[in-house]
Amino acid sequence: MRFVWILLFMGLITLPMRAQADEPSILPLTPGQEVSDTITDVATFDWWQLELNAGDSLRVLMTASDGLAPLIGILDSNGTIIARSDDGQINTTVQLEFTFEQTGIYTVVATRTGTTTGETRGSYRLRADLMSETIPDDRYMAVTFRCNDIEVDALSQIRFVQDAPTVRYAIRIYGVDGLLPVFKIETAREGDLEPCIQSQTASDVALTFDDGMVSEGIAAAALDFDSTTDLGTLTVTFGGAAAISGRYIAVIEGFTVDPADSQDAFTIRNAPLPARDFGLLAYMIGTQPTARLDPLIEIRDVYACDDAGRRGCEGVASAIGMGVQTDGGLTVIGDRFDAGYAISAGDLVPYTLNFGSRDGRTTGIYALMLIGQS
Repeated sequence: MRFVWILLFMGLITLPMRAQADEPSILPLTPGQEVSDTITDVATFDWWQLELNAGDSLRVLMTASDGLAPLIGILDSNGTIIARSDDGQINTTVQLEFTFEQTGIYTVVATRTGTTTGETRGSYRLRADLMSETIPDDRYMAVTFRCNDIEVDALSQIRFVQDAPTVRYAIRIYGVDGLLPVFKIETAREGDLEPCIQSQTASDVALTFDDGMVSEGIAAAALDFDSTTDLGTLTVTFGGAAAISGRYIAVIEGFTVDPADSQDAFTIRNAPLPARDFGLLAYMIGTQPTARLDPLIEIRDVYACDDAGRRGCEGVASAIGMGVQTDGGLTVIGDRFDAGYAISAGDLVPYTLNFGSRDGRTTGIYALMLIGQS
């Protein structure tokens, strides 16, 4: 495997530096810092160097735009490739996590799929974070978690990267049929946000599921926050208190497709207890009336959904009419253009979904919506 990695990056390691404005760069990188640069046919890679200690675990995210298909590698102090990400598609985000056995100077390589033989070029943003113990391993999800002084059954989980240095997010989960919703937020920066939000009775709220509207007996947990610093990766875990079964709709607002060919990556999963009997629906809902965003959800080389319920994703319930509306002004209601993805009952796999626009042609604001049951 090491020999394969060396071949994949041979051009990257041996490519000579060129004395021109577009030459590949070798620059320092601090954990928690976001950097940006471009990949061109002349500068097909950049080296970002940082010092790490034995036992450190690093998560690197590279978000591409302007036509670039991203790829990440890590070199040890001898210039040997010790890890690489999956090949990225154009204007998507790739991620690489690695735990270092020795203290030393390491190099994060930002490049393109195919490296020196690749054909894409464009801009990228790159961030490397030391992984806190509070960020759960992608491979596993706890059945329950503590919220302040109560035990909570996990319902579902979303992980995403803050897509701008300053952004406003609104997170909501509404429970019916007795479900008392709760959610917790984890970031790479401890202490930035209230860690756990419990539910209160919600009035003047209407929820619409596929079998009709509910406007009474609704409980809600909610948080609005403005981030003036980059929180990096955010993990939102939704849950239900008191082991009461019921249905829920969860909504996160604050996302934008702009430019039109950009995409946001979300890792979404169903939790162990509800997954035994129920599936999970994830939707991309356009919420900007003055812009005609045509949402698209993709899994690279596997899945593409333009309009939930039709156009190649007939297996996902249509989003038409489903969602949340409040007297306070929140309106996240699906229509025939909104995209979706269905996780089946019994499926505990975390799915990384890319949210963008159909054919990379439209822009606008959107919300992520989950509909599930416990």
